[in-house]
Formats: sequence, C-alpha cells, structure tokens
Amino acid sequence: MELKKVIILGTTQFSVMMCSILESEGYSVYAYSTYKEYLNSNFFMGCPVFPTEDLVELMGGVENFMILNTIGYSKLNTIRERTFADLKMREYDIMTFISQKANIYTDKIGQGCIVMPGCFIGNNIVLGESNVIYTNTVLTHDISIGAYNFIGANVVIGGNVTMDTNNFVGMNSVIKNRVSVGSYSIIGCGSNVIASIKSYSVYTGNPAVHKKNILDINSVNI
Repeated sequence: MELKKVIILGTTQFSVMMCSILESEGYSVYAYSTYKEYLNSNFFMGCPVFPTEDLVELMGGVENFMILNTIGYSKLNTIRERTFADLKMREYDIMTFISQKANIYTDKIGQGCIVMPGCFIGNNIVLGESNVIYTNTVLTHDISIGAYNFIGANVVIGGNVTMDTNNFVGMNSVIKNRVSVGSYSIIGCGSNVIASIKSYSVYTGNPAVHKKNILDINSVNI
C-alpha cells in the first residue's frame, strides 16, 4: 500500500528543522502548507507550498496525505491550538511524530504531538494532544501533561507531576517531583521549579519564583 504523502503545516525555521528530522528518519516530505492569508510564495525550501484550505482538492482526497502541525509556541501555543482544531474540523489526518531516536515507555501520547530525537518518556505518562517535546527532554514517570504545551530542549520533569494546558517550559529547566503546573504559564530557561506553578504566571530562577502575572496572552513575547 502506498504511504500517505507528508505535508508540513508552517514555513518557519522550526518547520524546516522538522522536515530535516523527518527525512532523516525515512519520511518523504511532499510539500509545505500555510493558510491563504499567510501565503506569500508558492515555493519554500525547494518544495511547493499549498493553501491549507485547498489540500483535499490538490491532493485528490483527504485519504492521500497527512499533515504535521509545526506551528510553534506563539501566544502561549494558542495559535497551534486553533490550527489543530481547524485541521480536525476539516477531517485531515493530523500526524503524530515520535522520533525513532526517542526512548518511549508509554502508549498514551495524544494526536498531533511532536516528540523529538533524544527524548526519554517513562512509564505511566499521559500526553494530551498537540504537545511539542523538544530534543533530549526527560519525562521520568507517572506524569500527566495536558494539551498544547511546548517543552524546550533538555528539560527534566520529575515523577508525579501534573501540567495543564498551553504552557511554555524553557530549555534546561527542571521541575521537581510532586508539583503541579497550571495553564497559560511560562517557566523561563534554566529554571529550577521546586513548588507548584500558578496559571497565567511567569516563573524564573533557581529556585524558580513568581515574576509577574500574564494579563493578555496576545501580548506574550517569549
């Protein structure tokens, strides 16, 4: 049976990197895609760029392609969240990418997640939909993570942690065991989280301390 063609949603540096990773692991990227209002060129990095709204027509049916959502963490992942919902509404096959070079010991990884090379995801871990788990991150055991989170490179999360939705965790951060992280919060790079994180907040430092509240998600600039 012929494999579905892979289309990457997004034309950013993250999209290009994911294309390289996919192709290094045996996938063939057929095209990039973006919504018509953001379509500035019909080609990107030597590949065609198709309007997201027209993919069914251009690809000859929804059964002929799968789409990888590489929208990043802008506005605390809410753009990726809206895009994911739109792709589901269109009944597109949303690709879940789990690198062959990651060590995975759970089968509870939600649709649309990206788990990059070098990650360790232990037992009794649940990942909701459309999370990005960046390279070399360690999720130890017995962890529950909601949807639309972006966890940066080299993050370590201890056991029995719960994390809600739409958070950003900066690279090289550590979250100790048995704490909770709310929603729509930012944990700055290199932070050492030893107590629970409130929703709509920014925490940084070692130990991580509350710096400010997030009053307007649309104004967040990470």
